[in-house]
Amino acid sequence: MDSLTAHRALTNHRHYRYRGCAPTPADVADFPGQSLGDPALPVSAWDRPEDAAQQQAALAVCGACPVRAECRTAALLSTGGKSAGPNAVRGGLVGGMVPAVHALLDGPGIDSEDARQQLVEHRRYRYRGCALSPEPDFPGQSLGDPALSVDAWGTLDLPDGRTEPQPDRLARERAAIGACASCPVLAECQAYAMSVTPDGRLAEQAGIWGGIRSLDRHRALIQRRQAASVTIPAAEVSESVLSVARTAQKQAVLRALAREVDEELVAYRSGMDVRTANWHRAILCGLLGLDKDTASREQLLTTAQRLGILPERVLIRPDGRWPVAAAPNGDGSRQRRIAPGMPVQAVLPGYQHLPRTRRRSLVPASVLAATRRARRGPRLRLVIPPPQQLLLPLPVLAVLEPAA
Repeated sequence: MDSLTAHRALTNHRHYRYRGCAPTPADVADFPGQSLGDPALPVSAWDRPEDAAQQQAALAVCGACPVRAECRTAALLSTGGKSAGPNAVRGGLVGGMVPAVHALLDGPGIDSEDARQQLVEHRRYRYRGCALSPEPDFPGQSLGDPALSVDAWGTLDLPDGRTEPQPDRLARERAAIGACASCPVLAECQAYAMSVTPDGRLAEQAGIWGGIRSLDRHRALIQRRQAASVTIPAAEVSESVLSVARTAQKQAVLRALAREVDEELVAYRSGMDVRTANWHRAILCGLLGLDKDTASREQLLTTAQRLGILPERVLIRPDGRWPVAAAPNGDGSRQRRIAPGMPVQAVLPGYQHLPRTRRRSLVPASVLAATRRARRGPRLRLVIPPPQQLLLPLPVLAVLEPAA
């Protein structure tokens, strides 16, 4: 999943209009600018909070938001520039993450040791939500929520090798993330969880840290690595190179590639044979500074949209379970190299080199029409006679009954 797909999944969610940071409808709100999640908070609390108390209240609303997971995923997968969350809160508290984490994602990052030191040396570190409660009435319970165990932020080990049911795990994670929303060291915890060690690994690879699941942190790390390997500044691409990439054939290939995943369907949509379509795709990778052996289809399309070659209104179909190669070759080795485990599609010998456009008939159209008329034979037409007008007035026939 890339940032565009995550943002599209967020905006197309059936509960997106009911998100906590959405403005209250004018016919219901008592004051303009009220948020839907908390009428006491304005919508600007997620973008420009006035103080720490208002920021904590906005984070608490994010903890109960119906699209919190999609919003946070879109924010984590966004690289370069501001977050890809809702337009009304762009660059603010997106998905329950503080602006410091956005700066960490958009910047070069911080050292994991420094981030951990800032976390443990915080003056309120002992009052964090996942800390052990000192109350003797709640042994083993967390300080943020007495109804939660301190193991709720990690992975539960059940006896007899059993696994935790998915509904129970999701409920436990939601409760733990809700407790993280009011944690006094949320910003430091999120920064440490998203930091990377010198060997390229996440500082914390398991558990919930700063209200962020391990799956979301790993997805964000993979997205940042892919963006760092293929992203090139727009200033390095000359206007002459961009003009070559904007030719009619290459535009047709890009639009077809955004709509289809299979190389034969891409060639069919672009109106050319498979070999020519793949050749244009390889040329586009070279023009945009991508490695055709390692780049994926979504990376090619995302780079083309960022440089203005492909319009932003064009929707990109996701790859699915396996990433598709940006410029595949004939035998499919590049697809298998970039997407190991992807099923190999059977291709008929010589079929991929045939033109995918409609074949023109060798018989003229007038001759074909005359042949069809001759085969049909004489046509029968149903003739309905016109109605006849009766003379008025109609004659009245008197019937006399015999007398008794």
